[in-house]
Amino acid sequence: MTDEGWGLVTDPGSLFGPTTVRWYPAVQWLDGDGFADLIRSTSLYRGLDRRVREPLLDAIAERIRTRMGDRASRRYLSVLRAGQHAECHSGGGSLIQLHGLEAVAARPTATLVP
Repeated sequence: MTDEGWGLVTDPGSLFGPTTVRWYPAVQWLDGDGFADLIRSTSLYRGLDRRVREPLLDAIAERIRTRMGDRASRRYLSVLRAGQHAECHSGGGSLIQLHGLEAVAARPTATLVP
């Protein structure tokens, strides 16, 4: 993914020196009902008509309960990009500034089939 804008910054601008990138993966474990409630809140599912959405989410929750031991994972990746402030980088102090914190919650993955 580093060639798609999430990797090293070759030019962090005039405010910061070279940046460091750290990746922090996380896994959220949910039971069938919790997983259905979580995805019910996303725009993809909110946009469905209730008569379509609720039976679909019930079926997903049931599959997690019966085929996956009532346990499903949702994965997230947070990216921390930190750089030293330019004044400090040139020999000033030791102040560290955050250049950016980007959560990639839009890229979760879930496995529904064991």
